[in-house]
Amino acid sequence: MFGDDYMDLPRKILEAIGVKVIEIEACRENMRCCGIGGGFSIDSAYHSMKTRSATVRNIKEFNKVKVDAVCVYCAGCLATYGTVKKSYFGKFKVYHIIELLQMAMGEKPMSNKEKKKRAKHFFWGIIKIQFPKLPSKKTFKIADLPEDPPPYSEAY
Repeated sequence: MFGDDYMDLPRKILEAIGVKVIEIEACRENMRCCGIGGGFSIDSAYHSMKTRSATVRNIKEFNKVKVDAVCVYCAGCLATYGTVKKSYFGKFKVYHIIELLQMAMGEKPMSNKEKKKRAKHFFWGIIKIQFPKLPSKKTFKIADLPEDPPPYSEAY
């Protein structure tokens, strides 16, 4: 959908700053997006339990390949992995790509204490706002998207 240039960009940035990139099985076109950030996961439909299950599957893969750290470029992933990994014994650290760039430039990123505080707020926000809605059949569902969008001239 996005193409190799898009998929390669964060990997090139990480390699340029000295990070060894280890891919899990669900990567690139086969990635599992939890759907919390941009709604890319049509299956999750912004449903908190489905979002959690997609995240847990990835955490199990991270543990299987024994990574030291996970790098994300989505703020939703940063919050989700930071929250869910505690329940599923994720021993790895979670970094946003901006944090790794900060460290490469000699800057100090957000502290783990602040990350934990944000993850706690995120978790309790889910409990307070999402859990009461779980029994509801009303969910937001994105219509199926075509594999490739039509040319601009045909779309407009």
